[in-house]
Parts: sequence; structure tokens; C-alpha cells
Amino acid sequence: FKYGYDFTIQLQQDFFLQCLSGELTRRCESNPQYSLRAFAKACGISPGVLSQFLSGKRLPSYKLAQQLLAQLHLSPTDEDKFLASLAQKH
Repeated sequence: FKYGYDFTIQLQQDFFLQCLSGELTRRCESNPQYSLRAFAKACGISPGVLSQFLSGKRLPSYKLAQQLLAQLHLSPTDEDKFLASLAQKH
């Protein structure tokens, strides 16, 4: 089964969400007491703002995206994909 063009574009646009939720999941799996609140604190943002990002209700600014990237530890290629996915949403 081949995915259509729209599906590929959607995956690219949601890459920043995949990165954020994936990192939160990874941290929660390695420490069962880790929480969204702890992740938000590590990122330097409020838990409410992080929750809005994860639910797709709000997008981070470029400056805030750079701040989030510092916590995500992505490869340079994935950092570019992260920023490009946000640019497509804005």
C-alpha cells in the first residue's frame, strides 16, 4: 500500500510534535515518576504551554523552538526537519 502525497506532507508537518511527544515518552519510560510538568521545566516553559504544543493548539515561535531543540538532542538533519515542520504550520 502506497501512502499518498498528502500523508507524506502531514508527517513532515507533524515532525515537531513527534519529536516533543517522543522525548517526553522516552523520559517517562526511563523514569516512571517523570511528568509533563518536569519536561516543561527542563524546556523552560510552563506545563500549560507544553500541553498546548502537544495537543496542536499552539505552535512555538522560532526562538522557543530553538530552546526546545536544546532539550531534544536531535541530529542536525532532524533539527532542520523540526524547524521546517514548524515553518510549514506557521
